[in-house]
Amino acid sequence: MCVLFGALQMNLVDWFKGMVANRRGDELVDPLIDVQPSQRSLKRALLVCLRCIDLDVAKRPKMGQIVHMLEADDFPFRSVSLPMLSSSMIYKTKHM
Repeated sequence: MCVLFGALQMNLVDWFKGMVANRRGDELVDPLIDVQPSQRSLKRALLVCLRCIDLDVAKRPKMGQIVHMLEADDFPFRSVSLPMLSSSMIYKTKHM
């Protein structure tokens, strides 16, 4: 996917990597969301994103691994309680 900035066309992945490399990760967060993430949560999310766009496809995490990496007590959107899943449901989901 490419993004157009005036006359400059840039690959979205390269743009994202540049933002992170230049320590501009705060600018990647939508300023209109009610609850801004903590710096720790933002760093975790950015690191997960970087793993997801690794050039080596074999090193990219699976969806279940991504969910696990993002689950944390201080993640800003965890205030919504989720229904408990039985271990058999989790196993079926992971192995589909």
